[in-house]
Amino acid sequence: MTFLFDLFSPEGLIIIILAFFAIFLLVIRDKRKEKILKESEKNRLASVDDVIAQYGEPDHIVVVNPTRGNDTEGTVLEFKSKNILFINGLPIEKQHIKDVSFSNFANAYLPNDYKVIIITDGAGQNVIHIPLGAGNDAHYANEVVKEIKSLL
Repeated sequence: MTFLFDLFSPEGLIIIILAFFAIFLLVIRDKRKEKILKESEKNRLASVDDVIAQYGEPDHIVVVNPTRGNDTEGTVLEFKSKNILFINGLPIEKQHIKDVSFSNFANAYLPNDYKVIIITDGAGQNVIHIPLGAGNDAHYANEVVKEIKSLL
């Protein structure tokens, strides 16, 4: 078996160095993304009462998950004057939200598990999943998505 190049030739060493450099860049990128997510987790507010205490009364509240109505993970809060939506406890500016939809995340042969999907272009989470908690009701998921889109 013949190789295309000798491993210890100048070309082989250059390829090895480039491979290590590429791996190094990927590790640094992953660490930066992990750091951004940890920082955003520190800033996350757990309940709707915490958000109201810090930002005031919201202009509009969309209940995504009725079983978690007082948690920020179950609601979307709109503050028109600040031009932000609180989604999963994090403030996200409206212009950074690119799309809102829903999807069934259940495996085949299992009951439906719909989640609202919010696509953003800001730092941190680019794709946000909010479980509906209402079971297999696609109509309710569609209504929640329409209501969130109307806030944008």
